[in-house]
Amino acid sequence: MSIFDSLKQRLAVSLAQRTGICEMQEQLLSIEEKLDWIMERMPSTPNMDMGTLEKKILEKADASSLNVGFIADEKYIDIALMAMWTLYEHQSRPYNVKMVLYRCQEKEAERVRRLFPNVTIVRVDECGLPFRSDNHVTEAAMLKLLLPRLFPELESLLLVDCDILIQADLHELENCLEKDKPLAAVRDAGVILSSYFRKNILPITHSEDYINAGVLLMNLDYFRKNDCMSKIVALARQYPCTPYPEQDLLNILFAGKIQLLSPRFNIMKKLSSDSLISDLQLARIHQMSLGEFQTLKPAIFHISGPNKPWNTTRAFKYPLWREEAALFKEYCNYLGIKDLK
Repeated sequence: MSIFDSLKQRLAVSLAQRTGICEMQEQLLSIEEKLDWIMERMPSTPNMDMGTLEKKILEKADASSLNVGFIADEKYIDIALMAMWTLYEHQSRPYNVKMVLYRCQEKEAERVRRLFPNVTIVRVDECGLPFRSDNHVTEAAMLKLLLPRLFPELESLLLVDCDILIQADLHELENCLEKDKPLAAVRDAGVILSSYFRKNILPITHSEDYINAGVLLMNLDYFRKNDCMSKIVALARQYPCTPYPEQDLLNILFAGKIQLLSPRFNIMKKLSSDSLISDLQLARIHQMSLGEFQTLKPAIFHISGPNKPWNTTRAFKYPLWREEAALFKEYCNYLGIKDLK
């Protein structure tokens, strides 16, 4: 691509952002694919044989290891298993991994154990919190708010959504959470830049540091000591239907108290036209220079939004997800597991 063509494309993307014309944004999906810095800096998966990976997965953690949690319902369990696979794939030493299964049968828990025998599984049948959503968020997401009760023995937990791809060892987060902070997370640029959210949601949170709940380093002790659960229940009744229910509640309750993580721990990539956000905009939101932002080494990719590589043909291709999916399938075949989707 010539410099002139690149400049034309960047101008077109800028125009789409400024005008907000959805039809123009839809036509620019291919431009987004070419310009996106995430795709240009796509990391490669580790060169490791399946036997070595199996040994890593079977290695047991000790009590001091980082606690990492996943939540899935029946619809998302196979996606969660692949996300968990990428966690193990890049680990330098074992994690204590927890899996919360929402309204799943024992056979679903057994599928998890077949792949990851050392994972602690908790099954939950009822959420108990008011829930209404007009978008892709499911009721299982509300269980994030119940984790202090579900794991009373844990002081902290790194919770990651199912629609993520981990591309680095995460132990550097092990002791980074400040004692007086309820949680640590990454600012959500899409929300902060959205005119709808700026008008309707950000005023409620009283903060320009609105965070995304796809990756949460949670101080479970803080939740319990400060009776956060009863406060969450009260807020859930006060705001029974917001665009991102559990995320909005956390932002409302903890406005001004959240520890911010580097954006490398939650690189959000929506497979739709609403992700046309420039590097400069992102750098400003994360209070970094453009050069600092563009040289970040991604640790966690988050395929946020309703359009995923596994449920749409309209979205552009996502080569890292395809590569990881192929490796995960190869590992399942190595174990003799054929019934995953």
